[in-house]
Amino acid sequence: MRVWCMLLLALLLVPGWPVRAQASGWQVWLYNPGGVMTYVDSSGVARDIALPSVQGHAYPQRVAVSRDGRLVAYMTSNEALRAHRLVIFDLQAESVRADFVLTDLLASGLDYHASPSVFNETGVALAVGLTTLDGQWRVLVLNTASGAILSELRSDNPVVAALGLPAGALVPVVRHFGTDDVAFDLQFVDGNGESIAASLLWNPATGSLADNVNFPAAGDVSTATGDIILSGRDERFAANPALGPEQHNVLYVYNPASGRRFPFYHDAERSLGQPRFIQNDELILAPASDAWGRASWMVLERNGVLRGELSLPAGDLSGFGDGFIYLTAGDLATLMVAPTRDGVDAGYPVGQGPPGVTIQLAWAGDLTPHVSAYEPWIDLSDPVSIARATQAVVAAAPTPTPAVPVTQPEVEVPFFVAPTPAFLPTPPAFQSALQVGGLAVVTEAGHAAGLRTSPSADAPAIILLYTNMYVDVLEGPEITDGYIWWRVRTRGERVHTGWAIEGAQGHAWLVPVAP
Repeated sequence: MRVWCMLLLALLLVPGWPVRAQASGWQVWLYNPGGVMTYVDSSGVARDIALPSVQGHAYPQRVAVSRDGRLVAYMTSNEALRAHRLVIFDLQAESVRADFVLTDLLASGLDYHASPSVFNETGVALAVGLTTLDGQWRVLVLNTASGAILSELRSDNPVVAALGLPAGALVPVVRHFGTDDVAFDLQFVDGNGESIAASLLWNPATGSLADNVNFPAAGDVSTATGDIILSGRDERFAANPALGPEQHNVLYVYNPASGRRFPFYHDAERSLGQPRFIQNDELILAPASDAWGRASWMVLERNGVLRGELSLPAGDLSGFGDGFIYLTAGDLATLMVAPTRDGVDAGYPVGQGPPGVTIQLAWAGDLTPHVSAYEPWIDLSDPVSIARATQAVVAAAPTPTPAVPVTQPEVEVPFFVAPTPAFLPTPPAFQSALQVGGLAVVTEAGHAAGLRTSPSADAPAIILLYTNMYVDVLEGPEITDGYIWWRVRTRGERVHTGWAIEGAQGHAWLVPVAP
């Protein structure tokens, strides 16, 4: 029964957080382990879907959404009975596409990696790795309309035996389902997804199997160009001895059409993490950390130019046409949208989930198609490429930008899903009723408005105000873009001071009360 009050996952779309204009608009699918998918987009549309399951089965921690955002694949389980069911569900039609029953299962690759890249480009096929209790593994390519097995690779296949794999229970973890190949890692079942025995490329049409030397382990795939980016260590470039041999000192790009992999960015002093495509795959966002443990996220162009650096409390992260979207890490997940076409910053908050609930950003995309012209990559191993990029680009010094502070509200309030109303200026007829030194209370209309660092709708939010919250009026009023702002101080165990709007859309958000 799809009613908001029954959801285990809920997203709070906050009226006090304005939505910035974007060229294409964004849309996301969120998932929580209670089996609920929540759709939210930049126009304010929000809806939830309860995924079907089997009585006695638990939902997984993560799900995989197809590249077009239409299908979701997930594995329910009854661990006591070793019974599992792989479900392919149509999120648009809200119906089951395929239902695949599995028994005696030890591990599934979807438990280690679930992303849109396990579907092929058209969404008509899904690749998944499975391991049974007897230690045998297989990679299946399934028809997403019927669940029929289209191709299968088993661990007892002679082409697998020729690889000389180490002993132990292994699970195939599909990383990328391309036009011709399925790229997967063989990971030890008891290795918590960190111990990789081999990275392989399997061609279901020909049955060939080979070592995947070009993009082993995780790599982000451009849906627009097919390029794959990943971090690694290249002994041709300088490194920091203090970081040890594990330092990844370069970022690579692999082009499947040419079969070439080459470095496009080098950092001798920091270790580079897994990069992601952002802004319709025009830019790259990559984490980095130095020998002192200081971390940041770099925004890079394809020519290797560093556009800026950010401090992001990011968990799940995905690109969209005008920038990137992420969930903050921690007990109180906040959905953040960061447009990058007009500058680099940590973005603005769109909504929050309830405390302690693990939410997954399963998919992000555009409301309307976004067309881009892609500049050529710089190849740091090719002097000609370096000369061309140097002549074409004048590098600007990056300006570090701090993340938007995200603070948990002082008390627990109900979370719900609701469209974001238009954030309109206060009409002239609205007269101020507050005064400095007085006491005010937040009305129902002002629930979830932001207490901000300055009297501006674009200023970072310190906390969210909630109905019946009392504040002391310290300074004001300030008129900005038609809004009447007051500097206030909250009351309670944790005190916060910032700027709040008195009212909008003809409704008072703060009203005076007697001390």
